[in-house]
Amino acid sequence: SNLILERIPDETTILNFRRLLEKHELATGILGV
Repeated sequence: SNLILERIPDETTILNFRRLLEKHELATGILGV
């Protein structure tokens, strides 16, 4: 159970990081930077 509890936060962190990258790419695309 410990492995599962440790793995879930890692996956969510990766997903959140990817979302931030996507938002950043969209923002830079709109700003034209």
